[in-house]
Amino acid sequence: MPNCASSLLGAMELFGNEYPRDRDTRDQLLEDFFDKYGDEENPMDVYEVAIAEELEEESGGFEVAANNYANQG
Repeated sequence: MPNCASSLLGAMELFGNEYPRDRDTRDQLLEDFFDKYGDEENPMDVYEVAIAEELEEESGGFEVAANNYANQG
């Protein structure tokens, strides 16, 4: 599911060069974004829609792709 992975990477890059593993740090970065640009704009919206669509469509959908991966013995 390379398209899904690409969209996920794009969303992760919104947090900087090194993805913060700590959730509180990510929450603070998003809060800083909203303080700067307002609540009207959410940088994650574009990626959320793209990832949801790709999970449904790419490689036959997530369930088919996961089963294919699991069956590769």
